[in-house]
Amino acid sequence: MQIKVFSYLCAVALVAGCSEEHLPEDANGRELYNFHCAGCHQETGVGKFFAGIPANANTPMSSYEVVQLIQKGKQGKEGMPVFEQLTKREAILIAGYLKQLQP
Repeated sequence: MQIKVFSYLCAVALVAGCSEEHLPEDANGRELYNFHCAGCHQETGVGKFFAGIPANANTPMSSYEVVQLIQKGKQGKEGMPVFEQLTKREAILIAGYLKQLQP
């Protein structure tokens, strides 16, 4: 029971730090990452270890996998919100920026 409560609280914390609004269409990967992702994963990509939010800088995931995770989610990563409102282009820009991000 305690694990379920902890998991729920982590999921709420994740969603609370993330936004569903859009930036202008010409926003770059850094701007999109900072707007949609940094609230949870930090601007540096180090995450929030004690809140259960993993680092995403230096991820071993491919850019394709990152885009899929952003737009569709992934089994085993239920705490990660799905950003269906982002266009494929926006998700690709975020993934590209993330691959360059160094903590």
